[in-house]
Amino acid sequence: MTSHNKIKVSSYKNKRGQTVSVARVYSKDGDLLSEHESVGNNAQAATSAAMSKMKEDYRDLSGTEYDISNATIEHVSSKKPISDSNSPQENKQTPEGYPIEIEVDESEEFDPPPIEYGPPITEEEKKLLEQINSTPITQFEKIINGPKHRDWPDFDSGIADGKGHKSLKEPVPSYFSRPGDGILTAEGMFSEGGVNNNAWIVLGRDRNGIGEFNTKTLKRSQSGHSDKMAAGAIDIVVGRMAPFPLSGYSLSPTFKTKEILELKANQLQGTRPDGYTTNHPGFIMDAARIYISQMTDIDHNFDISRRLTEISDTETKVASSGIMLKADRLRMHARNDIKIVTGGSKERYTSMGATNDSFGGIHLIAGNGDLGVQHPIPRGRNLLLAFEELLKHHNEFVDLVFNFVDTQMKYNHILATHFHQSPAMGASTTPSITGWAMGVESSVTHFINFAVEIPKHKYNSEQFKKRFLTSSEDDYINSRYNTTN
Repeated sequence: MTSHNKIKVSSYKNKRGQTVSVARVYSKDGDLLSEHESVGNNAQAATSAAMSKMKEDYRDLSGTEYDISNATIEHVSSKKPISDSNSPQENKQTPEGYPIEIEVDESEEFDPPPIEYGPPITEEEKKLLEQINSTPITQFEKIINGPKHRDWPDFDSGIADGKGHKSLKEPVPSYFSRPGDGILTAEGMFSEGGVNNNAWIVLGRDRNGIGEFNTKTLKRSQSGHSDKMAAGAIDIVVGRMAPFPLSGYSLSPTFKTKEILELKANQLQGTRPDGYTTNHPGFIMDAARIYISQMTDIDHNFDISRRLTEISDTETKVASSGIMLKADRLRMHARNDIKIVTGGSKERYTSMGATNDSFGGIHLIAGNGDLGVQHPIPRGRNLLLAFEELLKHHNEFVDLVFNFVDTQMKYNHILATHFHQSPAMGASTTPSITGWAMGVESSVTHFINFAVEIPKHKYNSEQFKKRFLTSSEDDYINSRYNTTN
């Protein structure tokens, strides 16, 4: 049987830069019978995938009027049916109910706009952003600008530049110590040869640096819980005043990045051949830290988001023992496994002496709260049961639809070919001309849209279950290694 159907293939680019190809099957009368869309890295890959989908859908229709085995294939200019409410143009349709096809530029975007998270920006923040964006930035980066950021005699002369088997001397700020602190550096631990390379261990009391003063006329180092008993702390720090430490400055611990405009008066000197120099950027931080305190307000001191739900208390400070690790990157590597545990029936009291009536939670907070309210992590086994139950109800509904369509097709056939007995000697009348034509069209439509599609739909449901809900499959939704409760 020679096919009179025609296949038109077109491609376009989506917002993500992927190539989308669509294979459309048209009847001999020009009616759109089906669409088969696929995405690929290029037009060839996407078109191949779309054609494979189409052939699979028409696999069991050979020998019928919907046979596409010998259909002509035509490549047309980039088109995309406008059927998405997010599309930039009005959703128009033909009288037959098929979307009108429009020409689409390769760069035209049809994806919905990205979701914006967080509270709306204030006018004050908007002005600040405009000021920042309009200010040209001359960036000075370590390594790129050479192994130093400041002229330093012993380093520059090669006496102590760290090369070969030599020490390295560099500008290091001093530490604003408090009475009672014990401070360990390489320089203080060894009588000869020790060099402080901005690595410190401070044994003292809880501290956050907020509200402290260090001038010639006023020194106030009380902060955090430093005026209370049972608030001992160990602060292990490298890189005070990073990224560009300077000597001659006495600093408290810098738990959060600070901006100090006066620092911009200092010039940075690298070792690039072009002699590039620039002013200090004016911000400082402590590069990496492990902070251990017997009594501290850990989230408040380090400005950690407490916006876990829409009704979370983000203001109340809670004193407790705490450990904080902070750096550009953190890694924990166990040669066996890692367990992150909260609470438990054996932990009935806190180190503050309070009753521990909450197990607490384990929260993964990307962006420190800037991306919106936290979401709970689904429990894998319950999610698996939910999907299986959903598929069960889905298949039951599909069976109901199939039974209805099957009954309706039988009824349509009887109705389309029925006749009456004539009053003239009881002779049979001819079938209704309009009823017969409509009955044939209805039967064909039901066959294409239901009788053929429903078995494929049920097969796809089973494939979904096998692929995502079967533990032996690569795309199984649950991790084989990681658990949560």
